[in-house]
Amino acid sequence: MPISPYTPFCNQCYDLVNKLRQYVFVEVHPKILALKEDKSRLNVKRDYSIFSLYLTIIAWLQTFENLNHSYDCQAVGTGARAIFERYLDLKWFEKFTGPEWVERYLTFPNVDRYLACEKVVNHTKQNPASKINTKVHTDFISTMDAREPLEDLVSRVWGKKPDNTPCWPNFHWTGIKDLSKRAEAIGPDTLDEYRELYPPMSWLVHSGPTAFLGRDFAELESMTGWCYFFAFQQARNSTIVVVNMLGIKDSVADFDKAMNQLWAWRADALATLP
Repeated sequence: MPISPYTPFCNQCYDLVNKLRQYVFVEVHPKILALKEDKSRLNVKRDYSIFSLYLTIIAWLQTFENLNHSYDCQAVGTGARAIFERYLDLKWFEKFTGPEWVERYLTFPNVDRYLACEKVVNHTKQNPASKINTKVHTDFISTMDAREPLEDLVSRVWGKKPDNTPCWPNFHWTGIKDLSKRAEAIGPDTLDEYRELYPPMSWLVHSGPTAFLGRDFAELESMTGWCYFFAFQQARNSTIVVVNMLGIKDSVADFDKAMNQLWAWRADALATLP
């Protein structure tokens, strides 16, 4: 690949992600897996929600190991944005500790699937020429309705509006579909992060021209390096949040030392910027 003024920064930030991944896999991941099997904990459902979120971040760290070229920029941006969104979900659980949030998180996947299935079924009704086989969709809807009618389920978990209709969760398990509103609810620091980070990561995710049109290689490599950087930063922050929420800090070897060392390496990466 060509060399640009941002190549050292890109390389350093890629290394940051991998150093974090290596530590997490060796020291943090086994402790979480062991905890996952412990059914005696006081809040198993909350812990399970935290596990599921953080394990997807670990999976992204593993994916990043293979994203080691500037032409991976779209995938790097996608991964950085995914980690950021999961980080905000973890921060939500850290700030809002009521049982209703866990219930919403655990209930949302089936509601989301139901609504997606319903759209497919309605599409075939409105378009008789459609060749979609809806059996899997209608089977899922029937299974869900047999347990509890969807409107009753949504009303029970997310509540009702003043007109007595369900508060549909719409795109996110909290019931707050706007990511900026969720970031604002968590606090001013996360709102700052959203405003600064989300647009460039989204440019790389979506099919529009903003990330590429009229940009030279140095600009592209700069975006790639920053996405590595923020993927590392939010994954590291997520690790700290998770270890503290699960109460396993004392059982993870040299945790504070490792997090501090990673932060020092972060400064070394920033020092390479042109």
